[in-house]
Amino acid sequence: MSFRLTPHLLSLLLLLYFWTVGLANLDRFPKIHEDESWQAAPGYTFWTEGRFGTDLFAGFYGMEQHYYGFMPLFPILVGGALHLFGLGLFQARLVPLALILLTLALTHRLGTKLFSPWHGALAVAILATWRIAGPFSHLPSGIPLADVARIVRYDSAVPVFGLSALLILVYTLTSDRRPKTADRPNAPRTTHHAPRYFLGVGFLVGFATLSHVYGAFWLPALLLAALWIRGRSAIKPAVITLIGFGLALTPWLLFVASGWSDFVQQNRNYADRFGLLDSRFYLINLLNEVERYDPILNGAKQSLGAWLWLILCSLSLIWLLKRSLTGWVNIPPSHPVSGLPSPVISSCILVAVLITLGSLFTLLLSFKTFSYLATLWPLFALVIAAGFIHLWQAPTPRRWWRPILALLFLLGMAEGILTSVRLHQTARRLTPYQTFSNTIAAHLPPQSRVMGLQHYWLGLAVHRQNYQSVLVPIFWTNPNYVSQSLSFMQAAQMRPPQIILLDQIMLDFLAETTEPDHPLHQLGQDIWTYLAQRQARLIGQLDDPTYGRMQIYQLEK
Repeated sequence: MSFRLTPHLLSLLLLLYFWTVGLANLDRFPKIHEDESWQAAPGYTFWTEGRFGTDLFAGFYGMEQHYYGFMPLFPILVGGALHLFGLGLFQARLVPLALILLTLALTHRLGTKLFSPWHGALAVAILATWRIAGPFSHLPSGIPLADVARIVRYDSAVPVFGLSALLILVYTLTSDRRPKTADRPNAPRTTHHAPRYFLGVGFLVGFATLSHVYGAFWLPALLLAALWIRGRSAIKPAVITLIGFGLALTPWLLFVASGWSDFVQQNRNYADRFGLLDSRFYLINLLNEVERYDPILNGAKQSLGAWLWLILCSLSLIWLLKRSLTGWVNIPPSHPVSGLPSPVISSCILVAVLITLGSLFTLLLSFKTFSYLATLWPLFALVIAAGFIHLWQAPTPRRWWRPILALLFLLGMAEGILTSVRLHQTARRLTPYQTFSNTIAAHLPPQSRVMGLQHYWLGLAVHRQNYQSVLVPIFWTNPNYVSQSLSFMQAAQMRPPQIILLDQIMLDFLAETTEPDHPLHQLGQDIWTYLAQRQARLIGQLDDPTYGRMQIYQLEK
């Protein structure tokens, strides 16, 4: 009994480790990302004022009333945390940390249901500790889900709902559908409840889509897996799943319909990401997909975990695909399946979902962002765990490779843990976000209208209703964002600020654009001209070792 509990206890310890490490220095590192305040703001307004919009981007096609730049579910979750615990980066980052923790728990449960508890435990160990990517600014450890858990972005929400939907689907496809008999009086019966389960699958995929559009990729992935396993008998459940999916999206569709013209204008700059009627769109996406995995290739230059991931994932996926294609998978509706599904069925489900998702990512997502892979990491980890345990259990009298396998796996874990320790030692020397924000706030006159990058909205709670992102007038100067562009001065005067914040990012941008051949040279000059015409006066300058220089200007005219 104690041995059977071992993998579950191991996963529990890994979850506790992940949560503890995640909480440490949560408001110090990484430095705030440009998307964090951006995504938190409309969600916070939703809970405080009852509208999904934000004054942070007021004046740009109705964003103060209805924000359509990203899907609403994740921002609403973040806004709920801010409403409960107060405005702040730490409070906002609790949401992705909790979501990724739940993702790890779901991975363990899915591994247990598909294969065995040990598969789930190994997958959790890989996700929580293996350093498989070359680090960069906002993803510093190279442990993908550990990094995603420290950034307020929608990437952390999609796998929770996708894995939940997959888990329900696996339960429904593999449950015993035979009627109760005298020798099986307590046999579970799922036939009566199957429609409800498939409706739930549709709702959960809808929630994944409401977190990010690519969450919709889970729908064809799950339906194809069901069709592969059940054949034509999966058509009715597929229809029920589609109904659930549609019901989940209905409130958002009504929200979009209520401000359709603003929806179109707010998303104008994304038009090149949806060239679905152009065959070149798919070819270019296919050729560029390797860019999404560049951090792993870079990680291979400095990390054992990256090599382990590349080798084990490739070999395990080939083995699972071969098992799926050569095994017996078409189960008649009356066929008894009890307890765990067969290894072949498990392989089919995992391979079908992973390959479908990966193919859709490749062909339909032109934005090759590494963090989007958050929804695929649990599936990759389960593939590696399946291959690892298959090799471990290979029937041969000579098992000399077992110590080597165990050593390599543990070395991968140790490398990631030591990397986390070093990062946290460095993080203690960084300035907390709220400390820096409070220093800025001390220089701001009460009730002043402030314009700066959106990064500081979370920290300047007193000024949140009067804080506008400098991106608003910048957007108005760009014909890719608006139908009729304006000068920076015209756009800024639509809601004239009293204070301008030029942080290190803006100062670097203005320095770069001084070169006449820079494509944004005119914009940089227009910003300086605007400050001069408004008789901007420097009322404060901060030099922080973490955030760099911050210049605070008061506009006199």
